[in-house]
Amino acid sequence: MKIKIFHTLALCALLISACNIPIPKMDGGNSAAIIHPVDGAQFQIGDVVDVKTLVDFSAGASSAILLVNDSPYRVDHFSQPIPAGYIFQPWTPTEPGTYTLGVRLVGSDGEVDSNSVTVIVGASAPAEAPTLPSVPTVETPAATLSSAGTATQTPFFPSATIPAAVVPTLTPTPAAVVPTLTSTVIVVLPTFTEIIPANASISGLIYRDENGNGNFNPADSPLAGITVQLGAGSCPASGFQVAQTGGDGKYTFSALTAGQYCITVDAASLPSIGGTWMPSLPNPKDVNLGAGENKGGQNFMFQPVIQ
Repeated sequence: MKIKIFHTLALCALLISACNIPIPKMDGGNSAAIIHPVDGAQFQIGDVVDVKTLVDFSAGASSAILLVNDSPYRVDHFSQPIPAGYIFQPWTPTEPGTYTLGVRLVGSDGEVDSNSVTVIVGASAPAEAPTLPSVPTVETPAATLSSAGTATQTPFFPSATIPAAVVPTLTPTPAAVVPTLTSTVIVVLPTFTEIIPANASISGLIYRDENGNGNFNPADSPLAGITVQLGAGSCPASGFQVAQTGGDGKYTFSALTAGQYCITVDAASLPSIGGTWMPSLPNPKDVNLGAGENKGGQNFMFQPVIQ
């Protein structure tokens, strides 16, 4: 009975590790650990390297970015946030060299980077030329003489006429027939996975608008420590990334792919003034981001209303 229970538990663990299925969390912090490939692993050009990452994310990871030499290689968005479990992201090297792999998890409560793994990629072995079948050797039959070429004795009589010379008749030799060989070359076209670059960004400033006109004036001042939500798709949307303004009132969302996004300032994070805050500019705001575009100037202004 104990052996049967152990085999059942081992089978369940194997099935869980084979899919991106959430498993119980290891602790309360946010972490990501690449467990395959291991540091120093070697591959060939064209090998499909399945990067396997162990996820432990308190609020759930909504997307994962595979980094190759600190540059985004692919972005995977999850239909449901993954608090804990394994994720798989394939990577196919196209050139030899030494590469550093990493994974960045993004969730509603921020980002976390995994450990770095260094792998070595070598050149693939040259394809062997196909061996063609040998050409059979056709023996040429020897020439034969006809019966007319057989030597005979002719009696000599002084008054007799000298007989004409006998010319042997030769049988023509047939030409060797060499078979024609046709070599068939099969061309295998590689399958490419579309890589969506995540190299765009959105940034802006959040100000205290003293007169509520929506324009920056010398009396206006930046607001620090304000929470800004980024959502994928048209407004209202949130939960894709979260940022906070610095002392200069600036916020930034990076490592984004092209598409439609929604920016929302969390009004609850505005400082307490004994009154209310009125937005001078639209909140939330839709932003259409192009590939590789760094779209700044997405500003928000709030007027303090104290009664």
